[in-house]
Amino acid sequence: MRTRRTREVGFVEGRTSRSRIGVSPVVAEALLISVAVAIGIALLLVSQSWASVTNAKSVEQTNKEVAQQWSLLLVEHAFISADGRSATVYVSNPGKYQLVILRCVVYQKGSSPPAVPFSEIDRVPADMRQVVPLTCPVYGSGQSYVVEIFAIPEHLYDPREPLTNAQYGVIIRYDLRR
Repeated sequence: MRTRRTREVGFVEGRTSRSRIGVSPVVAEALLISVAVAIGIALLLVSQSWASVTNAKSVEQTNKEVAQQWSLLLVEHAFISADGRSATVYVSNPGKYQLVILRCVVYQKGSSPPAVPFSEIDRVPADMRQVVPLTCPVYGSGQSYVVEIFAIPEHLYDPREPLTNAQYGVIIRYDLRR
């Protein structure tokens, strides 16, 4: 009697069992290449996003610095009142941006400027369109004074937080004799 060999599940004559069948080298290489390409594309997209964010911040910073360079303020004339408590300072703006005056003080020459907080005093339009009179407090007494004005371009000024962007403001000093 002949004995028949029982077939194993998954056994095909002329082939090895499934446990011995591997992935073709071509398919394996294609999978490795596609994974490498996918990782490369992901890195490219991440680096492009980072570069665009960095570029936007750089452009914003440069625009603020340009605004500071184009912020000009001229003291046309100044005088101290008869009682010596205040000074009237006439300013004009030959620059490109309207300026917000945040501080104006007059103090004795040779002394330190007083600590006066920022607050909006007035706005000076650009292109010398108007001479604006400012009333500034006078600190100290004597014959020689310094008028100190701090101004910032209007588009950089935040009324709720006057110190925001203060580094882009300009300080103007003017010698004043009584």
